[in-house]
Amino acid sequence: MIRKLFQSELLRKSSLVTASSAISAFSRFLLVTILARYFSPETYGVWVSITSVAAIMMFGDFGITNALRNKLSLLRTSDNETDDIEREYFFTTFYFFIFFSGLLVFGFLWLSDFLPIEKLYNTSDILLKKQGVQMFVYVQVVFLIGIPFGIAMGLFFSYNESNVVAIINILNSLVSLGAILFAAFIFNVDIVILAKLYFALNLVFSVVAFVIFIVKRKWYNCFSISLKFAFYRVMEMLGTGMMFLGIQISTSYISNVPTVFIGAVGDLSMAASFNILQKLYVFVINIYQSAFNPIWSKISELVVLKKWQQVKRLHLNVIILSILLIGVFTFLLLIFSNSIIHLFVGNGYIVSKSLVALVGASYTLYIAFEASSLLQNALGKIKLRLSLQLVLLFILNFSLSKVYSILGINGIPVVLGVCWLILFVSIYIQGRKVI
Repeated sequence: MIRKLFQSELLRKSSLVTASSAISAFSRFLLVTILARYFSPETYGVWVSITSVAAIMMFGDFGITNALRNKLSLLRTSDNETDDIEREYFFTTFYFFIFFSGLLVFGFLWLSDFLPIEKLYNTSDILLKKQGVQMFVYVQVVFLIGIPFGIAMGLFFSYNESNVVAIINILNSLVSLGAILFAAFIFNVDIVILAKLYFALNLVFSVVAFVIFIVKRKWYNCFSISLKFAFYRVMEMLGTGMMFLGIQISTSYISNVPTVFIGAVGDLSMAASFNILQKLYVFVINIYQSAFNPIWSKISELVVLKKWQQVKRLHLNVIILSILLIGVFTFLLLIFSNSIIHLFVGNGYIVSKSLVALVGASYTLYIAFEASSLLQNALGKIKLRLSLQLVLLFILNFSLSKVYSILGINGIPVVLGVCWLILFVSIYIQGRKVI
């Protein structure tokens, strides 16, 4: 059953993206191991907190990019000539984000002096706290500037150009890794400069992707848009976009806030060790999940053809394969966890077997939930997922401190696991009723 999961079409569409994800994930993981060795656990903990906050805040497009991707895909499947309409939708969205991002940058810079950012870093090192605040402000500004240009990357999939995404991701990963290594070991720069360099390079590649997207479609007439319909087009996408936004932010929040919480309530060294363990799982999951886009497309195609038995079989196979993959990886980590961590980042980071098991169980439930959600994504039935995630987000926010005070760091993956289990069971039951 599992062996037949990937037919030739699916394999062909996903192979290059999966390969690029493997390279990107390995580059990011290698970067983490190098930084963890190069800096002390406490200094590296600042980097961990910054990147975790950045991961939570990276969905500032109100989900409109996903809505735009769906809209362009729909226009392209119509029988009419829609190139001008597609171009207008694209540039209308771009100019909206230029205005929106500008306001957010101005507002954030004005408020940054009043925000208690230093409380994110539980350390007695005053200089380290100041560096953390400086990095936080810089990363948020660069992120906001990058929102308008970042819309292009997801839209390549609407035009069956996943190869472009793969190439850009590979180049971004390799260039970023090389630049960080060069800056750290040749110029011996501090953590602030490295963070600025890393996020600046991500912005550069977003701009490159934006330009390539325009050139490939020959949309050089970027100012010819209908102002009469511009507002309505943005509003049209906001409805669906806001639901995608809620899902994206709540998923990212549930996944990343524990690291920020540990750094603020526990200590930065503990947060760093926990994050290293997370990175091992994220490394594997990111590679595997890169195949979800073509699977999502395949499920959508089968739904349109009303081939419900094939939908049911494909959906179940993906869930089973997902659970097996992370389950086997957890078993291997239980045997070799600290040996692997010491190999990559040195002896300053230690995790217990119980923590490995609990984090592994949490990520197994997470990937099962994401695999199960593919059906709802294809059908557009995401309201239940959004509602549950928002409720669990608030429960997580209020329960972390209490559970941490009772179980310590082991309580963090317990809370996460319960959240993912509730989501998985609910979404799976909903999916079974549909098909």
